[in-house]
Amino acid sequence: MARPLPEQAEVVVVGAGLSGLRAATRLHAAGVDVCVLEARDRVGGRTLTRVVDGVAWDLGAQWVGPSQHRMLALIEELGLHTFPTWGEGETVLDVAGERKRYRGTIPPFGLFDLLRVQRALSRLDGLTAQVDAARPEASAGAERLDARTLQGFVQRYLDRPRPSGALAPAVRVIFGAEPSELSLLWFLTYCAASGGFQHLIEAEGGHQQDRLVEGMGSIAPRLALALGERVHLSTPVRRVEHGPDGVRVVTDRGAISASHLVVALPPSLCNLLSWEPLLPADREQLHQRMAMGSTIKVVALYDAPRWREAGLSGEAVCDRGPFSIVYDNSPADLSCGALVGFVVARHARELQDLPEQVRDERLRSALVELFGEVAAGPRELLVLDWGREPWTRGCPVGNAPPGLLTAASRALRAPVGRIHWAGTETAREQVGFMEGALEAGDRAADEVLVARGVATGEPRATDGPPQAR
Repeated sequence: MARPLPEQAEVVVVGAGLSGLRAATRLHAAGVDVCVLEARDRVGGRTLTRVVDGVAWDLGAQWVGPSQHRMLALIEELGLHTFPTWGEGETVLDVAGERKRYRGTIPPFGLFDLLRVQRALSRLDGLTAQVDAARPEASAGAERLDARTLQGFVQRYLDRPRPSGALAPAVRVIFGAEPSELSLLWFLTYCAASGGFQHLIEAEGGHQQDRLVEGMGSIAPRLALALGERVHLSTPVRRVEHGPDGVRVVTDRGAISASHLVVALPPSLCNLLSWEPLLPADREQLHQRMAMGSTIKVVALYDAPRWREAGLSGEAVCDRGPFSIVYDNSPADLSCGALVGFVVARHARELQDLPEQVRDERLRSALVELFGEVAAGPRELLVLDWGREPWTRGCPVGNAPPGLLTAASRALRAPVGRIHWAGTETAREQVGFMEGALEAGDRAADEVLVARGVATGEPRATDGPPQAR
């Protein structure tokens, strides 16, 4: 039987993903009475680990890179263990109707295609350098960049099938969206927040460098355990009443009043809540237009990583679908083999309504087409369509279409009275990643602490939170 909700708390946090739990942990450590409300029957948000035969498989976020200092510090603090992503052997490149195998980081393009790639990357670096990740709307040429799509950039600088075909799969996996759906300013903001485009796509030295033996889904339960009975699961929030004196949060299990509220949800999920009074127009624009990406994550399990014996790394890049990118996903102890593949953007939408048996057969056939018979006959497919998760409705991130950032990006982080915003979409650093979720949680908690006088050394109020009007 679920524990009853408290009638009051000093701070309510909505969302028990990494960002919400990070904010709650920071507030709790500062002596603030915090209550966390989570709609799901689990914590973790867009992280989720499933254990099969004693091995942890991530069906959500799964990688961490050397520049992600908050994540690495948290992993060490929790006593968890990382191991490197496998990258030895040949990569399969299946773009523009041609399949090739190659080693190293330079794709097997002709001279003119390589020159176009170099020109495009140089131009991206130049544009990224002029974008302020924390204030993209204030960047040089922001309106011009926000009026364009990433596809427009690709057509201008990668105007040949193979270079453009190689870029599209990476973009689809990073955003869960097509290049034509993304504002160029949003893409550049993403790059700027992570130190450049290369960090977004590379394994060694990039954001895909390491994995967690215990699975990334093991982090959130540990954070929640430390918060104890302050975390309430299966408690969807339906309505938020807010005013100058506080907030009142109405859930399926009752209402709770607080002095401050931290909302750690993707912007599009905030649109499912009723707000009284209505939020500012620019904040509402984020809720209505910042749609979640489309991602189906697939882990294919084998008795052993047979592709390694065939000289393959297990990595593939494909522009025709259903997979956009595949990696070797075998565990550190090599007790079995695994490939992880991402069906994203339009390819995910094409598969979403298929019967499960038909969908899985297409996935199995696609693995054989990419790697040959060494990828035939996986003993099990673990498939998670994040677009069908009712309290996520997509992955990995909410995206800005053309025109949204210059109109509304200031509202991503700006508090609305006593309401504060967290979630990786609001991050100033490494937006879209788990690192960004932690950064956003830290920032939102600090905003609350400053507002309550805790961070500035002022004495904390000892009386309970006032009722919202």
